[in-house]
Amino acid sequence: MFFGLFGDLELSSMGLWAEIQMGNPWEIIRNDVSYPIRFYGKVVSGSDGKKHWVGGEDIKAVAHDVPIPGYKTKSTINLRLWSTKAASEDFDLYAFNSGRHTEASEALANAEKICYILYPGDESIEGKTLRLKQQYTLCSASLQDIIARFERRSGASLNWEEFPEKVAVQMNDTHPTLCIPELMRILIDIKGLSWKDAWNITQRTVAYTNHTVLPEALEKWSLDL
Repeated sequence: MFFGLFGDLELSSMGLWAEIQMGNPWEIIRNDVSYPIRFYGKVVSGSDGKKHWVGGEDIKAVAHDVPIPGYKTKSTINLRLWSTKAASEDFDLYAFNSGRHTEASEALANAEKICYILYPGDESIEGKTLRLKQQYTLCSASLQDIIARFERRSGASLNWEEFPEKVAVQMNDTHPTLCIPELMRILIDIKGLSWKDAWNITQRTVAYTNHTVLPEALEKWSLDL
């Protein structure tokens, strides 16, 4: 998703724009594959001893699959993209029926605007917040999907020590670097691993390559965000 600022779209004809607006025939919407994404809130320890994320803003990431065929081969790989939707319970039907339509659909608009523009202007605090949400959404949804497939394929013989042998996460420039804390969060808070084990797995799974020293590729974020 995340249609953006690159030449392949910016210089396209009206015919292609109409095709994009009507949908991509090569893109398969996977409504059966979605993951929760949460912003803000806090993590608390429950009476069961497990960590729980409470409060904040909830959305969901829905998978969109694009088959990538090889040249002169019957093989294809799958490019998995994500769109963002509000949780259905976030729609305020009472406000809508009372005529407060904008208020009723606020959660829907906040969720869907994450995919409107790739690399939105970040001169304002709103732009910085939106860009950070984009990056976190991509990292969290992709990692949740990777882990779900690893667990499904492992079955009863699940062994987290084998995760780095089956999975490699490559971060290009700084945009996906939230993969590191997000993988740690999932392994510790959701899967119940210790910090030591989670950090060992993360170090062996994630790699980073810096492609440029341009300012936009060396992002810095305020702690207030």
